[in-house]
Amino acid sequence: MKDATLKPDGSFTIRNAGELMEVLAGSLRQSGDIVADFSEVQECDTASLQLLCAWSRTAAERGRRVRVAAFSPAIESTAAALGLSTSDLNGGDNRGL
Repeated sequence: MKDATLKPDGSFTIRNAGELMEVLAGSLRQSGDIVADFSEVQECDTASLQLLCAWSRTAAERGRRVRVAAFSPAIESTAAALGLSTSDLNGGDNRGL
């Protein structure tokens, strides 16, 4: 079974939350593990972090494994400002790939 892979870039903000939601939901419709690389995300706000957390939780509920290869500094900074770690955003798995 082939992994679902996504590597979004640009902005993760409320302005494009609908688009981000579609990308994340699309990865859940594919089979296999989900491999995500968020290293190219330039901007991130709390709305997008909520989407990432919901996506990770939904994947786990569906028995899917999410492996995050990398988080961008923008995501790490926003998460830290909210008292979250990348482990929180990675379904509790801080191992990455």
